[in-house]
Amino acid sequence: MDIIEELTKCKSTITQARETIGKLMLSLAKIYGGEIESPAGRTYSGVEAATGIPCQIKSFSENESLMVNASFDGDDYELPISNFYAEELVEVMQSMIKERKDALLAKANKAYADYKNRTKQEPHYLKCQITYKDDGSQLDVIIKLSLDVVESEDDKIFFNFNSYDDLKYFVDIGKEDFIVTKFYHLEEYLD
Repeated sequence: MDIIEELTKCKSTITQARETIGKLMLSLAKIYGGEIESPAGRTYSGVEAATGIPCQIKSFSENESLMVNASFDGDDYELPISNFYAEELVEVMQSMIKERKDALLAKANKAYADYKNRTKQEPHYLKCQITYKDDGSQLDVIIKLSLDVVESEDDKIFFNFNSYDDLKYFVDIGKEDFIVTKFYHLEEYLD
């Protein structure tokens, strides 16, 4: 194979990789409710690939395709991800998702500590929002914070954790078909 053929093959591989990255990022945006942004309003530096102009990436939004919400010298634009370097966008999206998970866990952990200080016992139920990984649909649910099965609760309980500590495994994309995307509150009794 000559150098020209090798370059053509590499270019094709890069194009395929960028398309795959785009599809995966779109899937992540759907899982996280159609929009991914920093909960603290942080922006990330980026560069529009076609022009080389630097910008501040504010968020990602899903509307049939994945769009990047970016600011160029104070002017905001919604542009397709193809206008940017895929590798750069992956890092930005991963950072925003990590911030989002950390903020959710910080809110839940504060509520957990407050609950334990106030009641001197473990909470029994977690009220939260889950998002299904396959289609991005969201549902407000009650998760029981033990494996104890009470037949009269079956129709009200969405899922059982071993304990509150399991929450950290369910704010990340794992083996289950859903993730916890919003924390509402902890309860002792089932309403």
